[in-house]
Amino acid sequence: IPFYFGGRSVGIEHLRRDKMEFVTAESKLFIIFDDTEVEVEGPTQDRTEWTGCTTEFPNRLYGQRMGDLIGLKMCGEMSYSNASNIMDSPFFPLTGPNKMSFWMEKTDLQLTKYVARFKMASEKVRNSDNKLRKHYSLLTMFDTPGATKDRKMVLDTSLNLATQKFDFNIRCPQKSYQMTGSIDNTDSLMRVSAEATIDNVQKHEITAELATKNLESGERIFTPKFLIMLNNNKMVELSGGIRRHFNPGGFFKQDVQLKLVAMFLENPITYKSVNNMQFVIEDKSTVSTGTSSEEFDGWRGISVKSTRSNKIRLSRDDDSSPLSLDMFDYNNKVTVTTADGVVNSFVVTTKIDIVTEQTGKKYTYIGDLRNTWYPEFNHHLEANVHNLNTDIGISATLDYGSTNINKVSLSGNVAESYSVNFIPNSYSVSLDGAYNDKQVIYKGSLAYTANRLYQIESSLQIPWKSFDYNGKTVLLMEPDRKTLDMLSAINGKEYKLLLDGSYRPDRPLLFEYELKMPFMFVNYRGKTVVEYTKNSLDTTMMVDLNGREYNLVIKGKHDLDAKKCTMEFKYNNPKWAVSASTKLGPVNGELSPYNFILETQSEWNSESFFSAMVMNNHKTDPKIRSRIMEQILKVKIPGWKNLQVNMNTNVLGKSFYNMKLTENTHVFLTPYSAEDIKSTPIISIANEFETVTTPSSKTRRIDINVEHPWGDTVRVAANRVVNKGYDYSAQFEYGNKVWSSRVLAFNKVVSSKRTIDVVLQLETPYIQPVSSKFTMETTSNQFSSNANINFNGKTSSYSMKFTNCSNSDKYCLSTNLEYICPANRKITYSCHHEMDSKKFTNKMNIAWGDKSSELIADLTNCGSSTKSCREALLKLKLPNTNEMSLTAHHENDRINWSDNLLISYGKTLSVQNEMKDCSSVGNTCFTMKSFIDHPDYDRADITIKHELNPRTSSNNVIDVTWSKSEHLTLISNYKRCSNEYQCHEISSSIKSSMFSPLSLMAISDLKPNLMKFDVEVNNADIKIIANGMYNIKKNKDGFNRIVSFTTSSPLYHPINVRTSTSLDRSNYIFDNEMEVTWSQTSRKMINVHINKCNGEINCYEGKVDVECSEMDPILLTTKISPNEANFQFKQSQTSLTVEMDGTYCEQYDQLFCTTNIEMRFSEPGTHEIEFDGAFDIKNGFTVKGDVSYNNANHGFNIDIILPKKTWFPVEASAKINLPFTEEINVKGECNVHGIYNLKLQGSWGAVS
Repeated sequence: IPFYFGGRSVGIEHLRRDKMEFVTAESKLFIIFDDTEVEVEGPTQDRTEWTGCTTEFPNRLYGQRMGDLIGLKMCGEMSYSNASNIMDSPFFPLTGPNKMSFWMEKTDLQLTKYVARFKMASEKVRNSDNKLRKHYSLLTMFDTPGATKDRKMVLDTSLNLATQKFDFNIRCPQKSYQMTGSIDNTDSLMRVSAEATIDNVQKHEITAELATKNLESGERIFTPKFLIMLNNNKMVELSGGIRRHFNPGGFFKQDVQLKLVAMFLENPITYKSVNNMQFVIEDKSTVSTGTSSEEFDGWRGISVKSTRSNKIRLSRDDDSSPLSLDMFDYNNKVTVTTADGVVNSFVVTTKIDIVTEQTGKKYTYIGDLRNTWYPEFNHHLEANVHNLNTDIGISATLDYGSTNINKVSLSGNVAESYSVNFIPNSYSVSLDGAYNDKQVIYKGSLAYTANRLYQIESSLQIPWKSFDYNGKTVLLMEPDRKTLDMLSAINGKEYKLLLDGSYRPDRPLLFEYELKMPFMFVNYRGKTVVEYTKNSLDTTMMVDLNGREYNLVIKGKHDLDAKKCTMEFKYNNPKWAVSASTKLGPVNGELSPYNFILETQSEWNSESFFSAMVMNNHKTDPKIRSRIMEQILKVKIPGWKNLQVNMNTNVLGKSFYNMKLTENTHVFLTPYSAEDIKSTPIISIANEFETVTTPSSKTRRIDINVEHPWGDTVRVAANRVVNKGYDYSAQFEYGNKVWSSRVLAFNKVVSSKRTIDVVLQLETPYIQPVSSKFTMETTSNQFSSNANINFNGKTSSYSMKFTNCSNSDKYCLSTNLEYICPANRKITYSCHHEMDSKKFTNKMNIAWGDKSSELIADLTNCGSSTKSCREALLKLKLPNTNEMSLTAHHENDRINWSDNLLISYGKTLSVQNEMKDCSSVGNTCFTMKSFIDHPDYDRADITIKHELNPRTSSNNVIDVTWSKSEHLTLISNYKRCSNEYQCHEISSSIKSSMFSPLSLMAISDLKPNLMKFDVEVNNADIKIIANGMYNIKKNKDGFNRIVSFTTSSPLYHPINVRTSTSLDRSNYIFDNEMEVTWSQTSRKMINVHINKCNGEINCYEGKVDVECSEMDPILLTTKISPNEANFQFKQSQTSLTVEMDGTYCEQYDQLFCTTNIEMRFSEPGTHEIEFDGAFDIKNGFTVKGDVSYNNANHGFNIDIILPKKTWFPVEASAKINLPFTEEINVKGECNVHGIYNLKLQGSWGAVS
């Protein structure tokens, strides 16, 4: 492609070829299989294929425009297989065929060359003042001469600084633009104008100017102008004037009048303002007084008027000091009148006075806000601040609201004191506030000394909340000691927190802490000591919780030279104690993660509980690439035999792919007192693992043998060989019984077809051999498989085939399945599925023997751009029955929708639905009609109408007609009453040909803490009236809630229900009362009371009292504490009594507890039952009990004895005494000596 550059032109010629290829590269992969070249298709899972041109980038619209502009397009093609997610795939580029190609192609076949010209010039010309100024010009041209399409584009611009004018011309095959502009900049006129013409027809103009005129009186007159014209139409015009007169020594005046006219405005907008300001300047003060008024009119009929007045005074003590503010007075009133005549006002008043005295300054602020938009934000604020040398005083009052005036007041003082060196060392704060006569008092102080001791005291009182807080905090922040001491009281209940920590390099780290919370019965004290050196660390922690001591000791020590490490752990509490020690040492003088000895021992209540030893020894021989590993594990548990496990491992080989591993494991159980192994192992495990890799195959083998005393030897062997396929075999032996299996798998790829063959063989000692063969074939659009299974001389087979019949216009899939069982019965299944942009079709067929069934499903999109439409068809054919079908049609145009449904099964059921949207702005409305028809039943018509106004009301009508004369109408209405959101009114009525009309009216009034409702039900035969109330009052400690309602009807007596619930968290009291009355004599009351026991921790008492006019009174009482429980049930008139008492966990110094239970059930003249029992766990389990039934005694006793150090042997005995039979005794014993031994014996009188 030759280029030429001459003068100020550049071009490209000889573009004679319609397509020019830059790069083309392609590769294919072949393998030689049985002296035949076979092309390898490679993995298709992540294959990428791409073809595209610049005419489609970034999308087809813009890419096509770019191709038309230059007459060329760049194209490319690429295809390759990624296969990075496939484990068995080779690396790129050996993944299969690859291709890459790039070329350039003409979109205009007559295009042969490009021509571009560029010219820029400048010259000097004289302006009106005869001064030289420059004139710049620029010409740019682009063209493709001789091409089919005209692409000539010209840009011609010029800038004349002498005349301050700008010309701009552009031409292209589709459009031509011309623009001129000028700039005027003098003392009396600043003007910018521009004019544009499009295709010599459309003319647009914009002008902006500001004219200035100075009068002899000192006034200046400004005349602004702004004009926009589009296509010779005036769009925006701004006109008016500004008069300004400023005298630095006395006054400032300004008068503004502006008018805006625009096509998008219904009326012109006008703005007027008048400002006057007077200055009085003296030696030590300056006073400024000003007034102003503004008027704004025209925007959507809104008129705004504003008047302002202000006065500011600045003063100073002498000529050298700066001016400072000592008085500010500001008033502003704004009135807004809307188009419909509504007038709203906004008035702001602000005043600030500052008085300077010898001891400080006094500040006074008065602010007032009044408006008619949101009167609830109206307020009046007065504040006074007195800033003295050492303290600050403040007082303020605030009144806000429209009708219900809320008052807030605040007064306070902040004082500061100094030390001898005039350094502040203490501060004090006192505040007194009130909200509508609800007072809040706060006092606080902060003192600190040079030795970093801080003391903080504070108090807070809220009388109307019954809240009283006093607190004191002492903080010490020395370099080697930190102390925090907090003491506070809330309503007389004290809290204490103490944290004290000290540290010095020559002393242990000491940390003490204390916490007291009497109301939660918590008294906590603790101390922690940490002492550490270069080779040791000792930690001691002591805690006292409510008089009970807890101790924790941790010690650690290590010796780097001897390669040893020890650690001790001890913990005890009032019930039990535990300790443990651990030692870590080297093996053969070496300590590493592969060579170490770890020993641990633990004790429970000063008796040995558990001990263990782990040894790991690792040896390596680099010469023969071998590794020898030895592991030993010893475990001792009192009462059990000692357990020891020895493991020896030998690894020989260069890598994992060529390696042999031999491992032997022995498990020993020794007597309790023996330390060394003196018996044969009870379990022996020997296993081998070997891998061999050659250029043509990979082999892996594993062999495991297990010997144990409970049965025959167990052997497991497995083998895998990879050579042109996969060969897996496994064998399991138990004594003389053998289980074996083998799997062969081959994978073959020819062109685009893949074939997989799998053979399975299984032999067991109980059934005949089983064999099966599986074959699978896949192509780009088809998948098929078949299998044969041979079991006990019988053969079954199945085949499966999936075909992808899709194309660019539709998606299609066909499925066929076939199964033949050993009885030569054949089952087939076929399914054909098609889907495109308008229709979905699915057909399925199942056949077994001489019977078959068929299912057809179709879904069609019959919609257009103006409506939504769907049609559905479903058919089902089954043997020996009628055909079933369903047809549905739906249409929707966003305003109306209709549905038609036909269901056939011998007879046809027809359902039709129609709905129409009648909504308007702010309201929701729709009407729906339904028709149901069946040959065996009467036709039913249903009509529903719904209207909703989200702010005010809702109306609903449901009408049902059937059998030509039967009907049912339901009407429900809702509206908001009194124009308040809290009040709601609901009415409903039911009219039917089967019963008399029924109506319902309900009114509810909702408030934050109170709810009321009234309900009335009317019928020709009955009238029911109900009303109720829900009231709740909350505070910081609980709540008080009352719920009541009343119903009345001529059919029964009035019913009154009232419940009252209260909760007091501070005193732990809960009360609930419920009373129900339904006649003059019928009454029921239920009272529930729960409270915390007086002076006891975690103890609660409860009482339930039930009184009813139709039954005997009932009293239920209960008491629950950490050590005792009591339950009592009484019915006074029948003298029925049930009592139960229990105590538990009486002995805190023992690990286990004793529980006693007493229960009595008595009903005079009928039954009397008493039970006394005990449940004790100490060295064993003991259960005792005595039962008295109608003065007849029954007893039983059960004992289970456990050794102190071990869990075995276990002894158990039971004794039962009954008055009508002889004594029964049972005794048993269980022990473990490698196996379990169980012995039982018993007697019943003389029989044993």
